[in-house]
Amino acid sequence: MARRIVSAPARFTLLALISVSVPTLGQVRFPGAGGGGSNNRPARPSFPPGSQNPGVFPGFPGNNRPQQQQSVACTDFTGIPGQCVPAIACTQLFAGAGNAQGTPSVAACVLSDGLNGVCCPPSATPSFPAAGGGGQVFAKPFQDVQIRQTISQNNVRTAGQSGQGTVNQILEIESRLKAQESVIAKGSPASFHQQFFKVSPDALTLARGALVGIEASRNLVREYGLSALEAGYGLQKFNLGGANLANVCPPLPNCQRANQQRYRTIDGSCNNLRNPSWGMTNTAMQRILPPTYNDGVWEPRQFSRVTGQPLPSARAISTAAIHDTDSPDDFLTLLVMQWGQFLDHDMTHAGVFKLDAQQNTGILCCRNNNPINPAPHPACMPIDIPQNDRFYSRFGNRCMEFVRVFEARSGSPEQVLELRNVFNNPSFLNAPGAADGLVRGMTLQPMQTFDNSITEELTNQLFKKNNPFGMDLISLNIHRGRDHGLPTYNDMRELCGIGRANNFNDLSFDMGMHRLQSVYASVEDIDLFIGGVSENPLPDAVLGPTFICILGDQFTRAKRGDRFFYDLGGQPHSFNEVQLNEIRQVSFARILCDNTDVGEMQPLAFIRPSFQSNNKHDCSSPSIPRINLQVWRF
Repeated sequence: MARRIVSAPARFTLLALISVSVPTLGQVRFPGAGGGGSNNRPARPSFPPGSQNPGVFPGFPGNNRPQQQQSVACTDFTGIPGQCVPAIACTQLFAGAGNAQGTPSVAACVLSDGLNGVCCPPSATPSFPAAGGGGQVFAKPFQDVQIRQTISQNNVRTAGQSGQGTVNQILEIESRLKAQESVIAKGSPASFHQQFFKVSPDALTLARGALVGIEASRNLVREYGLSALEAGYGLQKFNLGGANLANVCPPLPNCQRANQQRYRTIDGSCNNLRNPSWGMTNTAMQRILPPTYNDGVWEPRQFSRVTGQPLPSARAISTAAIHDTDSPDDFLTLLVMQWGQFLDHDMTHAGVFKLDAQQNTGILCCRNNNPINPAPHPACMPIDIPQNDRFYSRFGNRCMEFVRVFEARSGSPEQVLELRNVFNNPSFLNAPGAADGLVRGMTLQPMQTFDNSITEELTNQLFKKNNPFGMDLISLNIHRGRDHGLPTYNDMRELCGIGRANNFNDLSFDMGMHRLQSVYASVEDIDLFIGGVSENPLPDAVLGPTFICILGDQFTRAKRGDRFFYDLGGQPHSFNEVQLNEIRQVSFARILCDNTDVGEMQPLAFIRPSFQSNNKHDCSSPSIPRINLQVWRF
């Protein structure tokens, strides 16, 4: 199965390491997960016989920290005894993420030094939500598909040679397009969009080589009339080494002494000693469901499963399902959104085809507000804009630029991983105090609720700059999902154990259901992204069940799949329990205090300072604990 290439290894900075040590915002409910996760987990902290852990990380004496708090007995809202601790030390507090009233789920109390704390109820162990019913992840999709026709290695070699010929023709086309300056114009919305998909020359060379495998697979599909399943799974059984395709895949790294390493390699190699290329730069993302390509190889999903009619364009879906309504969250700060974006951009990067990687020269797919026909490049996949579009029609625009992402190997591909006046323009941060003001704003201003309400600055004016109009982020997300061959919303519901929706009435989308019904012919056709953002959130959660399921799988992989994750025991780099608990009590508020001049901050920076135990404190306050580096002295 062809796979998308990862152009940057997944990594966690110290900032991420400390911040992700707090519980997730919302219970991760993950029914129906399959596969086996790693069992190499660090042991839970032990507690003296007959005692209970009060839902806090256990303290250790002798840290020589003058601001160390002494726990005080207290009683919570329900009369259950607990311990009065700083807000960051109580994991149960985070269960209120979806509380509509924006109130904490634990009672306020007074700490030993007279400062405000929270009365943390008892719990047998630190209460981290478990993904996948105990940390399991979805198994890699596999079907044992037998190809009906006889295909020899010589046939594969011939297909590979033909694929190489096709790629050579594409290279000639690219040279001609550059010579004719038929490229994305500098300063256009599309050029700013493609800045987010920069690729190195090496990655572009690798992607072009991988395209040989894709074209070879397509040749075999056409010649032998292979079904999508035969193409996606059956072709994986063939050895490409003799088909001039062996150089498509990077060589396996040498990991002979990797088991003694204390730190990750720069390219992510040798993290998993049994599978040394897992998580490595320029390797593939793993799917949790088979891709939904028309031909099993490359062609994106285009037709309704039920009616056979063309699917609605991504822009038509966006305008039908998305509206612009101000809906501030009662509990969470804007920092939650920004942190999520940081994690996303830090862990993954998908490159798109370019005419020139060094100059970041983009492929032009639209001209004079219409798609170029025939398409000048096989990676062109522009978004059709309806003639009666409520915004773009005033400009006569019928086409939104879109270029496909890199592919890898043969069979079904898996993608390569590699506001208007201020967006993508950080120069204002150079002004004195600007960064501090930005931090204050993000920790005071509420984020918007996670729903299908999106500002028109993103649906009409994305990357507008000095142009008459911008792009539509929602359309780009939906269309990118089809480019990646993502499963449908209903397919993912079934995998997550939620159950397939038989009709639109089975959806718990409130008004969103009627909007989707107005544009989709069948519930089977709903794209994953728009279905996920339209779901009602679960109780005490930010997201609906499908996205929580996917994120549970992803973050379980990010932790359990990382040999160097900070709390994994039994490794050369491992911390002891005293050190771990120093890390665990440090919050993002402390990081912001130590790295900016904000002066004061609420103990829980991701939660609004709207209740007593999360009021703002001076950055020197014990309510925002510091890490004691003395425990690393030996």
